[in-house]
Amino acid sequence: MRFLYHKDSGNPYLELSGDSYRHIFKSRRHKKEQSLLLSNLKDTKLYEYSVSEISRNSASLTLINTITSQCHTQPYIHIIWAIVDSNAISKALPTLNELNVSKLSFFYADFSQRNTTLNLERLKNILIHSCEQCGRSTLLEFEIAVDLESVCEKYRNLCAFDLRKESLPISQGFEKYTNNGILPVIVVGPEGGFSTNERKTLEKYKIPDIRIPNSFILQSSSACIFAASALQIYSQSLKSHF
Repeated sequence: MRFLYHKDSGNPYLELSGDSYRHIFKSRRHKKEQSLLLSNLKDTKLYEYSVSEISRNSASLTLINTITSQCHTQPYIHIIWAIVDSNAISKALPTLNELNVSKLSFFYADFSQRNTTLNLERLKNILIHSCEQCGRSTLLEFEIAVDLESVCEKYRNLCAFDLRKESLPISQGFEKYTNNGILPVIVVGPEGGFSTNERKTLEKYKIPDIRIPNSFILQSSSACIFAASALQIYSQSLKSHF
């Protein structure tokens, strides 16, 4: 655990109670003489607190130091993901967070499960716990879009991860943008890929399809994690050329 999340981190005095208190002082058996690092996951800073007092159900903290964290989200990685089973999204989310994805947009594709409703508050809690473990000091941003058409209208630097054999290898699909110093936004389809109508939409907006050469069929969540990893690698190549 790299730090503890508290929305009011940075205040001169804080009180820990509830789950945070139980986790730190009951489960982890934190000692009063040991300081604590806290983050509000907003300003990329870590705040060091001393433990002033420990009572039965709470602890009083006093701010003693402010540290500028180096674990902020660079570069800006944006993935647009067709809604799949909520459990698959929940399992993939910590990995996407560790891979420094800055923004994750969701949309209902033709093959999405229409009875799936995303609990954004639950997903936010998953992100908070992930940040505490990996040290990331800003929260990943969520966005909900209506459908693929609305996504294509809003964003221009798109590549579509459809997993079709006739799609371009990922390196060729990226060249359209990386040659101009732009990191693309990847749209990841649902299980089963995009529908015929959605592929026509991609063609209408001249959005290149990409794939992994010689790969097996990926689950949508696996494709999303691969996309985040590929964008990290390509962002480094952009830095060396521009």
